[in-house]
Amino acid sequence: MTELLIRAGIGVWGACLFGGAFALTGLYVRQRRAGGLFLSLPIALTAFLTFQYASVMNGPQFYHEPVLDFMRKADGVPLSARIAFLLLLTGIEILMSEEIRGYGKRRITPTSVKEAMDALPLGLCFYSDEGRIYLGNEAAREFCRAVSGENLLNGKAFADVLFAGTLSEGWKRSVIRGSTILLLPGGLALQPEVKKLSPGLWLLTIADITQPYSRIEELKRSTREVAALNRRLEAYNREIVALTVDNEILAAKVKIHDELGADLLTIRRYLLNGEGDRSDIAERLKRNISFLKAPPEDVPDEYGRIMKTAEDIGVRVELHGSLPEEEPNKHVLATAIHECLTNTIRHAHGDRLTVRIGEEGDFISAFFTNNGDPPKGPVRASGGLESLKTLAEKAGGGMTIRVVPRFSVEIRLPKGGRT
Repeated sequence: MTELLIRAGIGVWGACLFGGAFALTGLYVRQRRAGGLFLSLPIALTAFLTFQYASVMNGPQFYHEPVLDFMRKADGVPLSARIAFLLLLTGIEILMSEEIRGYGKRRITPTSVKEAMDALPLGLCFYSDEGRIYLGNEAAREFCRAVSGENLLNGKAFADVLFAGTLSEGWKRSVIRGSTILLLPGGLALQPEVKKLSPGLWLLTIADITQPYSRIEELKRSTREVAALNRRLEAYNREIVALTVDNEILAAKVKIHDELGADLLTIRRYLLNGEGDRSDIAERLKRNISFLKAPPEDVPDEYGRIMKTAEDIGVRVELHGSLPEEEPNKHVLATAIHECLTNTIRHAHGDRLTVRIGEEGDFISAFFTNNGDPPKGPVRASGGLESLKTLAEKAGGGMTIRVVPRFSVEIRLPKGGRT
């Protein structure tokens, strides 16, 4: 009974070895390696004979007597030797399979090239002038089915559909800076390109740009929102100036009204009852007449209000050059003076702000420094400085922050302003 079990186990082992050797032979044929066949075929034959030995000795004997005599001779071989022989064959098959796998990784074959292309997210299609496809990957086939609703059979026809043909339902074509973009609302965004590699050979690439396109669209929306916010802020600023003017005019009117009313009452009492000092009444009338004849005081504009603010908080503003009066440059520089005043007090603990205005070609340059403490590290545009930079760029200029040799802010704006 034990002998039968041993033979059965050897038979199963031999069958497994035969199957493995047969598979190795197929892999060598696929890799077109004749040398490997000279090793795999003898192993397959030996494993087959081992399996046949077990099946013949355990089952019906369909072999001729000379064959049976040959197989019975294996019974005289010690069991340990038979097992060692099978282990040797198993080890050889394992080494051969590892070598085949390493060979596939080390060598570039048509199969490995095709597998590598299919793994790319970029659609690739090489085709002739007539559209006959030499090589195309899985991504190109998927994009073709998605965009045209058909299988990829002709490279030239697919390229024509991408750039000028009829797209599947839901897709739309857009041209951005000379590049064709295919869009699926709320989803995919593809960018096709065609290059002629050599006479008669074309390459069509289809890139999935969904994520970068979404970011660009989001940035555009944010830019539009910021622009709208800046327009509202500018309108609010103009309204504040108008309200300031109206309030000062109203205050002047009230003052004149009160002064003249009091003078008229005094004159009336003097004429009716003789009350009051005549010379005092005359002096008050002269003062009011002089007030009415005096030229109106200028209502402070943005620059004037900021200079007044600087004076109130104890910061001396030294101005070198002429501040522009045209918009939006005036609003940008007024905002810059206000922001630099704030930084001088809050961060630098200084009491003097120097503003130098100059011209560089078609641009106006404004250079801001203070006498406060220098920053302890790099300064990044954030908060008010970031808003100021955005305002300068919107006006067609830019802003630069320097910390060496001292903290400074430079703003460049186009002459005459940008509408």
